[in-house]
Amino acid sequence: MNKKLLNIKLLNVNYIQFYKLHNIPLIELNNIEDFVEYISLKEIKIVGVQPEMERFIIVDSGVAYSIGNGGYLTIEDYLEGIDKYSCAKEYYREKEYESVGIKEPDKYKELGFKNEKDYIDAYNLGYLKGLKKLYDEKLLYEDKLTGNNYISYYGKNGFIDETIIENVADIYYFSKKQGFKNFEELLNSLKLGFGDSEDYNIALKKNFNSAEEYYISLEEGYDNPEDYHISNKLKIDNKESYELYEELLKIKNKYQLKTFEEAMLYNIIFKMKINSKITIKEMWHKLRNDEKIKPQEKKKINVLLKDKEKLKQRFKPIEYVQEWYSLKFKSIDELRNYILNNDFIMNLITYDKNNDSIEKYNRRIFSERFIIVDNHELTLEQLKLLKLKLNKLKFEVAIFAEESKTMLYKSNSIYTIPVSSKECINKMIINYVKGFGLLVITNNTFGEYRTYDNWVKENIDKHIINYKINKDNEVEINTKDLLKKTINNMITK
Repeated sequence: MNKKLLNIKLLNVNYIQFYKLHNIPLIELNNIEDFVEYISLKEIKIVGVQPEMERFIIVDSGVAYSIGNGGYLTIEDYLEGIDKYSCAKEYYREKEYESVGIKEPDKYKELGFKNEKDYIDAYNLGYLKGLKKLYDEKLLYEDKLTGNNYISYYGKNGFIDETIIENVADIYYFSKKQGFKNFEELLNSLKLGFGDSEDYNIALKKNFNSAEEYYISLEEGYDNPEDYHISNKLKIDNKESYELYEELLKIKNKYQLKTFEEAMLYNIIFKMKINSKITIKEMWHKLRNDEKIKPQEKKKINVLLKDKEKLKQRFKPIEYVQEWYSLKFKSIDELRNYILNNDFIMNLITYDKNNDSIEKYNRRIFSERFIIVDNHELTLEQLKLLKLKLNKLKFEVAIFAEESKTMLYKSNSIYTIPVSSKECINKMIINYVKGFGLLVITNNTFGEYRTYDNWVKENIDKHIINYKINKDNEVEINTKDLLKKTINNMITK
């Protein structure tokens, strides 16, 4: 067999790998010389390589011609290796040896391997060209003081670690220790800053973009990147703060408050136990010093040390509260005045001037059996008759009235909530419907609120029971509608 001549005939041949032939006649040739000769005569430019069947294939005029290749990837490799090596794998391993400058007889020792078995395993898993690939990807650094090369990554503890890399074996043994299945996985992991296979694969499944993002997220209590990114954008320090942010945002929107500090005040009062007390000074402290709103200093190194600007930011003075937490009250006096002039809050608490404290107490208005009656267009007699009808259905009536009129209604056994002015009654009705899920008998559509309050726009109709005045000048309501909405509200609660 004239291998030199055969190689000349293969000068313009390209190789492609494929896996299956479909509906085409196949002819098996006897020897490689005939196969190459046919390629040359027909001027065939493409030779197929079928790895699973270990054969070369060419196609001409709708017919496939094949010959076994013993696992070689090109005919040139086949001609070179068939007589020298026991198999194609051994041939390619020797080629890999040559490419990294290994000489006989102790191939594995030259690259730092403990034994030939590890060396062969490293070859099969793609580590032998690892040094070059790490250099090319700028993942292998040089310590200017010691002259050592090293890789840098986030360790299992979330801190940045370094490992000295002197040879290919160092890469292999590090990778095995850290649980990586091959060099490609290690390389991809280091690109993202990971040095641990388990964490790398968990982060990939959860769609984290980098080790820095993953470990900071864990440190701050998040287990998915979505919440982490939202909180990071808002400059919220941890998951507990993020959960508080979401809780206060709902209150802020629901009650149309301007700041998160007001929402925090509402939240604290809502969560106070019945008959519990808190001084205004203590409330002020809670609004400003809750751990969930104070910035938290990072415990782990969250940036690679190359970024000097980020390093400087780590040592900025801590602000009083996190940026998302908007403030309302400039002093304890402002807080006290806000509470005392807020009709909704004052219907949840009582104020003790001697101790400058507030107490949460259980008003009957919390019961689902109460119905608010918007009475500003009703006479006292109409209201009393309506109350009797509702009492027969086992409901209690509550109304809002100015301080000067409360005694009149109370003397007629009508539960009355005092308000500071007639103008604030609609706002109080809305707040009570929001806060306690009560129904309200009214002909008011609360149209002005629908224009800017999404909660009212989407929910108020579920709580409104319309009335009309009949020929006897009495208030009439749809009893079926009342009972239906009562049941729906109780199910919702």
